[in-house]
Amino acid sequence: MRMKIVLGALLVFAVGGLAAQKMEPLNVKTGQWEMTVTSRTQMPIPPEALAKMTPEQRARMEERLKARAEGETSIHKECLTKEKLEKSLMFEQDRKDCTRTVGTSTGSKTDVHLTCDMKGTKLDIAILLEALNAEHVKGTIHMSTAGGTGGVSGMNMNSTVTGKWIGAVCSDTE
Repeated sequence: MRMKIVLGALLVFAVGGLAAQKMEPLNVKTGQWEMTVTSRTQMPIPPEALAKMTPEQRARMEERLKARAEGETSIHKECLTKEKLEKSLMFEQDRKDCTRTVGTSTGSKTDVHLTCDMKGTKLDIAILLEALNAEHVKGTIHMSTAGGTGGVSGMNMNSTVTGKWIGAVCSDTE
């Protein structure tokens, strides 16, 4: 569910305008989109957390993390409206704790890098999305964390994204 929200927001971000930096939206159709995301996540288990786990809990945690590192695929629907294209909700305004660098912004390609300081944890996100045509997009997202506490330091996630336009009318079951 969390990945669905993040990736939906990233699609809107990539095709929508940004207040601080002029970005050209991707040349894609509005309406119902089907997004397929395959993510591989590597996340170390903090030693203090391992020390508190029973051998069974540790085995289950290691199994889950191994599965995530091998890759998980999710498919969801996203309604892309004219309003979302014109005004990206997630990145509408600059966030005081983030720096955004736009590498490329054309109707066919968006390349953006975000660096955020979230209470001592550095979050780096690199997004590359390409409109293959008005009905198909593909891209990559790389996220990594460093510093901080709470088990989020040292996380790396690499995702591939493909999207296809389904139709002009969005369904009620998104």
